[in-house]
Amino acid sequence: MRLVLIRHGESTWNVEGRYQGRLDPPLSPRGREQAETLAARMYREQLASVEADRFARIVSGPLVRARDTAQICAEQLGLPVAIDERLNEISHGEWEGKLREEIANRWPEMVAAWRSGPHTVQFPGGETLEDVRSRFESFLRDLPGDRGVLLFTHDVVIRIAILLTQGKPLAAFNDVRVDNAALNDFSYCGDKLTIVRLNDTTHLGSLRSDTLTQAL
Repeated sequence: MRLVLIRHGESTWNVEGRYQGRLDPPLSPRGREQAETLAARMYREQLASVEADRFARIVSGPLVRARDTAQICAEQLGLPVAIDERLNEISHGEWEGKLREEIANRWPEMVAAWRSGPHTVQFPGGETLEDVRSRFESFLRDLPGDRGVLLFTHDVVIRIAILLTQGKPLAAFNDVRVDNAALNDFSYCGDKLTIVRLNDTTHLGSLRSDTLTQAL
């Protein structure tokens, strides 16, 4: 089964360098353009695909930045959007809504650990990477064995999916980067994910966001 994971388009808080977690800022104007460009690409790919490779379902996390990106693509593909809480972003707890600079000043030791040993960090009042991995693996186990599924989710979920396919530990989390509205294409067979293409941004051109300025 084909499984494509897409990070939501750029949000207004991505632009500001603000931690989002479970809070719900909207797409930025560029984020909506990214979603529209992505939708056009997915429509072209759907038309060019044999029926067995076409998407049968679209599933999104519940937050508006993921749902709106999904809906823009769904309108092009003529598919409904189902919502699954297990595709939600990691809960950043007390970090949510704060700028990177605020976090660095208030929690310097935790920020250092998040950079050097992310698998050891539990956000204050929030989740760990292991929590996210557990719920994503639960989602995979419940997938029906039909044609392709298009998933709209978040940075942390997709980075963990990539680590799973590579057989790498959560300690390697910061070795992976995922762009807004990029394609991450996998084959899912027998409970095993295999990479087909990663972080494909060829459709974005000048719309590509600078993830180095984001609060990730």
